[in-house]
Order: sequence, then C-alpha cells, then structure tokens
Amino acid sequence: MESVKYSKRIGEEVAKAVEESPLDNFTICELCVGAGITSSFIYLEAKKRNPEKSIQIHAVDYSERSVGAAVAMFETQDIPYMVLKDAKDISKVAPTFEGVVLVVADAVKYLEDTPLVYDSIVSENGISYFDTEKHKYTLGLMLQKTKSGGLLALASLNPK
Repeated sequence: MESVKYSKRIGEEVAKAVEESPLDNFTICELCVGAGITSSFIYLEAKKRNPEKSIQIHAVDYSERSVGAAVAMFETQDIPYMVLKDAKDISKVAPTFEGVVLVVADAVKYLEDTPLVYDSIVSENGISYFDTEKHKYTLGLMLQKTKSGGLLALASLNPK
C-alpha cells in the first residue's frame, strides 16, 4: 500500500509539471515499470488535468513478466499502450502516439543508448534495488537525459 501512495504522488507531480509546461507534447520515461502502477497514475492524472496535451510515457523494464503485468493494468484502465521488444525501435514510435510505450530493456543500458531527452524521468522504487555505485551512475544518466527545467521524480522504500 505504501508503494501505491508514492506512485500516486509521482503521478500528481508529473501531471502538475505537464500543466505548468508551455509544451503541448510531454514525454516521460519511467525506469523499472514493474506492474505499471506509476505509469497508470501519471497518464490518467495528466490526461485528467490536461486533456488537450499529448502524453507519451516510455516505460522500461527488463522483465517480460513485469511488462505483461503492466499490459494487464493498462487494459483494465483503457490506457493506450504498445510493447517494444527492441529498445532501438523507440525511434519508430510516432510522436503523435498518446499512451504508454512499454520497452523490454535494461534500464541503465536504455538510458545509455537512447538519443532521447525527456521532459520528466521517474522511478518509483525501481532503481532503489541497484547497488550504490549503479544507483549513483543511473541517477547521473537520469539527470543527463532530463531536459533543463524538467522533472526528476524518485521514490524508494529501501532505507539505504
């Protein structure tokens, strides 16, 4: 239950950033999507507050089981989605697509290789499972891949 609280909070913060942004198209990256709870909150809250704005979330997870769980979540909430089994195909996604693009990939490798820079990057309890050095490295990549003035949102149940 505690995790859902943080997912909801991240969704609200991203929706607020979308609302305050002069941009009509907002692109978000979620690392370690898990069951899709955070992406669901982000998408639904952002569209509720900003129905005229285009929202595209790139939700990355190495586990095909997690991606499958996220698909089930999006199906039950009528959130448009697509699944990419090759992270390189992210460049083929139409900028007009509104919804969640699930990417089966390692989060760190994805950030290292993607040419994209995001309006917001989030991870709810995902990267907190990384060891300290990998966590620091990933945070650095997240900062590099977030646009100036963009939102970086993290939550962790891990006390370390």
